[in-house]
Amino acid sequence: MIPRPARVRNSGIAVDAMLVYISCMVRRLEKRGLWGTAIVAIMLGAVAGGEVHGMEQRLRDEFLAWEAPVFGPAAHARRTHTELTRAVAATDGDTSDIGLARQANLLMLRSFIEIYRLDLRDDARETLAEARIHAERLVDRSPSAFAYRTLADISAQQMLLASTLQIISLAPRVEQLAKKALEYDKHDAGAINLIAFGRLNAPRLFGGNPEEAQTLFLRALESPEIMPSQRFAAYIGLAETLEKLRRREEAAVYRERARELFPDHWDL
Repeated sequence: MIPRPARVRNSGIAVDAMLVYISCMVRRLEKRGLWGTAIVAIMLGAVAGGEVHGMEQRLRDEFLAWEAPVFGPAAHARRTHTELTRAVAATDGDTSDIGLARQANLLMLRSFIEIYRLDLRDDARETLAEARIHAERLVDRSPSAFAYRTLADISAQQMLLASTLQIISLAPRVEQLAKKALEYDKHDAGAINLIAFGRLNAPRLFGGNPEEAQTLFLRALESPEIMPSQRFAAYIGLAETLEKLRRREEAAVYRERARELFPDHWDL
C-alpha cells in the first residue's frame, strides 16, 4: 500500500504531498500492470458502443482478435509487436474515420506491448505521440464516445511515461475525456472503468473514494455491450477495491473470475 499524504494546512506542503502521491500511484499501477489492464481493456472495447458511422462492428471484430495475444503469455510479446507494426503499416495513409480509429487503437496496443513486455519506453513515447495525433483528428472531425474514449486512453497511457508535473496535468484530462465519452453513451463500460480506477487509486484528499469505485465497477459490469477485456478490468478493479476495504474474501472471488477470463494474464 502507498502511504496517503498527510492532511496539512500549508498549501505548499500539500501540493508537494500530492505530487509525490500521484507519482507513486502511477508507478505502482505500472509495476503491477493494473493501469495497462484498464487501458487496454477500455481500448479493446472502445468500438462496442455503436459509433464511427456504422463501422463499429467491423472494428469490434478486428480488435476482439487482439485480445488473446495481448493478454496472453509474455513469450509471445515480440511476435505480437511485429504483427501490430505490420497492421499499423497497412493502415498508413488512410485518413477516413475508420482509418484514424484503427491507427490510433493499433498504436495504443503496440505501446502497451512496448511498455509492459519489451521495455521499449522511448519507442512507446513516439508510438503514443503518433496515436494521439490520429485520436485528436478523430475527435475534431467526428466527436463520439469512441473518439473521446480513445483520446482518454492515450492520455492515460502517456501518464506511465510522464514526469510528476506532467502527470498532474494529464490526470484531470483523462477523467474529463472519459466523462465526455459518457455524455454520448452513458453505458460505456470502458469509460466507466477508467473513471473507477481513478477513484480507486487516488487518496481521499484528492478525490479518491474506494466505495464509489466499487459502485462504478459494478455499473460497468451491467453494461449491455461489455466485452471480455472490459469485464476482466472491472473484476480486477473490484478485487483491488475490496482489498483496500479489507474485504479480502470477496476480493478473491472477483480475482478468480478474472482468472477464468484470461488465465495467462500477467497480473494473475
